[in-house]
Amino acid sequence: MPIRPPRLPLLFACLCAAAPAWAVKVDRIEIEGLKDAALRDNVRSALSLNDELGQDLRARRLGYLLRVADDEARRALEPFGYYAPTVEVLRSDRPAADADDASAEDASDGDTAAENAPGRAITVILRITPGLPVRVRGFDLGVDGPGGSDPTVADALQAFQPRPGQVLDHALYEASKAQVAGALARHGYFQAQLLQHRVEVTRAEHAADIALRWASGARLAFGQAQFTQQPQAVVWPRLLDKLVPWKPGAPYDEAQVDRLRQSLQALDYFALVDVQADPAAASDDRVPVQ
Repeated sequence: MPIRPPRLPLLFACLCAAAPAWAVKVDRIEIEGLKDAALRDNVRSALSLNDELGQDLRARRLGYLLRVADDEARRALEPFGYYAPTVEVLRSDRPAADADDASAEDASDGDTAAENAPGRAITVILRITPGLPVRVRGFDLGVDGPGGSDPTVADALQAFQPRPGQVLDHALYEASKAQVAGALARHGYFQAQLLQHRVEVTRAEHAADIALRWASGARLAFGQAQFTQQPQAVVWPRLLDKLVPWKPGAPYDEAQVDRLRQSLQALDYFALVDVQADPAAASDDRVPVQ
């Protein structure tokens, strides 16, 4: 009978092949150079690395996360008007004084046991110089049509920010845009449409041009107020009609809708009061109120 060779070498080889690659843990992310806490928080939340703190990472995965951290940090600063920052990504498990010598890309390329020993914890440091912010240069803002001369809409346009010379803050821009749209809706310009909504950034000149214009359309009027009491009527409809502060055909004004809501709540007959204008059901340019 032939003698079978021992199986130990094969078993040993299989065990070696199945052994996991050395893992590294990122236990801390430091962001330097940004004085504004809002900027730091936005950069941190944008980092894919932030989602993997304390997790075992293979060298290849860590290298990828360090490489994309640069772009993620840059994109996170753009909403605040910083389009040309300098970003340096470092990794270190040594004292901070020694971390200056190794860039993230150089360090992440190493795949040696010394750099990726099991359980090795590192700190990732982002050193950011935000640079000059982009400021508003061109500014075309307005409402065409009868809504342009409406005092409430005019006030929203006057309060719009950012204006020429101010830093292009995207959150401020969107909030101001919503304020103008809201002013149009509150005064019955339910058919208003955006004709232009463009923000062009010229990075080399640290400048942005804003073009934002609406067509207001016609101002709709109040229709009838239609009351529904559930599960049963407890107040005579003619008494509720007396609380309506408008006549059908009067220009729509959301402040009058709020006034009716408050009057109904003050009766103290109802557990819940819901007053809603229904522009989709408008007939002859009159908006019913349910």
